[in-house]
Order: sequence, then C-alpha cells, then structure tokens
Amino acid sequence: MAGITGTILLCLSLFLVLSAAITLRNGGMTVLPPKAPRHLITRGPFRYTRNPIYLGYIMTLAAFGLLAADAWFFIAAIAAAVVMTFASIHREEIHLLARFGSEFERYCRRTPRWL
Repeated sequence: MAGITGTILLCLSLFLVLSAAITLRNGGMTVLPPKAPRHLITRGPFRYTRNPIYLGYIMTLAAFGLLAADAWFFIAAIAAAVVMTFASIHREEIHLLARFGSEFERYCRRTPRWL
C-alpha cells in the first residue's frame, strides 16, 4: 500500500512542479528569475499555495520515503521545509511585499504558504 501511495504522491508532486513552472512561463516569468518579477502570479497552482515548487520538492521527498520505506526521507522533508521557510521563503516574501505591497498582502491572506 505504501508503494501505491508513494507513486501517487510522486506523480502529484511532479505534476505540481511542472504545472507551476508552466504557469510561470505562461506569465512571462522563469522558475529562477534573473531579475525582479514584474507582476504576481496568482493563477494555476499558485491559487492554492504560494510556494507550489517548494511544496512539490517536499512532496517528492515524502514520496521517496514511502517508496523506499525509509523514515530518513520524512526527516529530510521536514528539515527541508524548515530550511526553505527560513532561508528562502521569508526573504522572498519580504521582497514581494516591498515590490507589490497591498496586492501581495491580499494574496497572502487568501493563499496559504504551504497548503
């Protein structure tokens, strides 16, 4: 059963990351933008989570944990979520707040950081 659940979770995580990348590209952005964003992307998977790519990475680690039956993947997923939150996401949010102000605040109120 863990193998089936892990496979489903892995497929969902890949779909989430690819969907987010396509949404960014269709919005004139890249996954690793070389310069400041011109506008907020709030459609596609960004309607449900402010960080679909990071969430996809965490889901992938959890999926590997299920597939390999190895708890270390779950520990790595939790550690990665904490590190991403404090090392990347907080800084990105400060930048987006400075750049987009109340538009970003409204987005944060209606869209959770993770899920």
